[in-house]
Amino acid sequence: MMQAVEITKPVYQKLQEQGINLRNYDEGQHKTTCPECSPKRKNSRDPCLSVNIDSEGARWRCHHCQWEGNAWKESLQRPHTIRKSAPKKPTKIPNTKSLKGTWGESFFEQRGIGMETAEKYGVGIASHYVGGKRQDCIAFVYKDMDGVPCNIKFRSADKNYAQLPDCERVPYLSDCLNDEQEALLICEGEMDAITWKICEGITENIISVPDGASDRKMEWLTTFDIEKYKKIYLALDADDAGIQCREEIARRVGRERCFIIVYPEEFKDANEVWMDSKDALLQCYESAEPYPIKSLYTANAFMEEGLQLFRGGLRTGLSTGIDGMDEIFKVRPSEVTIVSGVPNCGKSEFIDAIAVNMAKEHDYKFAMCSFENPVSDHLNKLAEKYVGKPARKDTWVKQMEEEELLDAYDWIAQHFFFVRAEDESPTIDWCIQALVSSVLRYGVNAVILDPYNEFDHQRPTGMTETEYVSQMMSKIKRFAQNYSCHIFFVAHPAKMRRSHDGSFPMVEPYDIAGSANFANKSDVILIVERDFTKGSSDVRVHTKKMRFKQSGQIGVVDLEYDYISGRYNKSWSYPSTDDADGWLPD
Repeated sequence: MMQAVEITKPVYQKLQEQGINLRNYDEGQHKTTCPECSPKRKNSRDPCLSVNIDSEGARWRCHHCQWEGNAWKESLQRPHTIRKSAPKKPTKIPNTKSLKGTWGESFFEQRGIGMETAEKYGVGIASHYVGGKRQDCIAFVYKDMDGVPCNIKFRSADKNYAQLPDCERVPYLSDCLNDEQEALLICEGEMDAITWKICEGITENIISVPDGASDRKMEWLTTFDIEKYKKIYLALDADDAGIQCREEIARRVGRERCFIIVYPEEFKDANEVWMDSKDALLQCYESAEPYPIKSLYTANAFMEEGLQLFRGGLRTGLSTGIDGMDEIFKVRPSEVTIVSGVPNCGKSEFIDAIAVNMAKEHDYKFAMCSFENPVSDHLNKLAEKYVGKPARKDTWVKQMEEEELLDAYDWIAQHFFFVRAEDESPTIDWCIQALVSSVLRYGVNAVILDPYNEFDHQRPTGMTETEYVSQMMSKIKRFAQNYSCHIFFVAHPAKMRRSHDGSFPMVEPYDIAGSANFANKSDVILIVERDFTKGSSDVRVHTKKMRFKQSGQIGVVDLEYDYISGRYNKSWSYPSTDDADGWLPD
């Protein structure tokens, strides 16, 4: 996450406050350890943080954890636009030497790969600073589609790794693809990529993910032309990171053309299988199972994921970031949550707060189909929740600085994508088509549909509203499951009559206007309740339906709404699973 620091002190003091300690603070390029990730790393002395000091101030970036930030001088003004990252400057790619006569030659021979084969795919020996010292390393040269070297990954004899800084991230062996073949195999690691390359009887198109299975952003998918391949074989490791990487790639490119390659249980990767039996690796390829087989699955297709669930791995819910909510509700992929409540109770505000928290804590990306909010107003509401200060002048609290708002815009642009109907009516079918594009292009993880009544519901003649809502909910659930997205769908209740004291009765699932199928076909139902007493900031959130216990339980939590920041905080009371009727205790 980008961090901006205003300079009111000398540069060196501001850097030291960030935990960045240099030998000197002269203008120029500096290397040091990263205060964010170095203490947690095995190689804690690796100088992975680059710091550039010039007349404008200081900038820093870690090439391991991607932490970056800057300390600008007060006189420096930034343009009043959403800022984009500057294009990376071409890096000088050092020359490599032949593997012959080096430890690298025996390294490959021990793994069943000849030296000539390794060098054919851009492998050599180069001296590089790895593991706290300069040493001769195996160098895997990455090339772009035109065969131009653009990065090198280094592996030392003592199994430490590094790569060149600020390089373009492209898959390994991108330069060896055959456009005439319709299949592509994606694996994890350069050794596996070369191993698959020499396995006869499979596709020639082999690539390895550029930043390993732990890469969650997968920016390479936005530039790599993956649409032209009809079959995509996913040959990732069977550990948690490999499985999650496989699922994310399948979600982004479309599961209907993906095939899962599973290695025998006693082997962790393709090279180990190859060393044991070349025929066994070919058999792994030939026995790859489609994911999914439309409408029909074998139990084997789910066993691996079931084991991960049993071990507490995949499919567990994520925190909303609101204190107290975790006891009754967590967000899981592929589920549909209906959010309801009386008018002006804060349904949209509450979902926006969850969205900002999840983007901050889990790097979630949201597609916003919010047709009641002008985008400019919505941007500022999200900015308030992100910064924790008002973006308006109608409060007694000082408005956020313009620089803070611009930084918030930068962050919002990376995590929120707005679906707008400019030239056509926003039908559910039109919206789902746009949402599919948002997943494939931006890696969206969650969707907000707000509200149901703003969509153009083109109900065929003779179809009842109950039948229509049932069909609509089936389409939404199918999208959520196919693309592993969580859907927040705001639906208003039928007209609620106030009681004699002016309060509204509790909204129940079957009070939602339109059809009982909102209640029947959803996975979770959240009811937002607000105390309309003047001066009160009390909010109560109920979970009225919970299909899966991994997502929470039926219950209620008391919160307080902060009008200044738009955030929600836990109230004085504790979450209850009794869902009592009273608003306040006697």
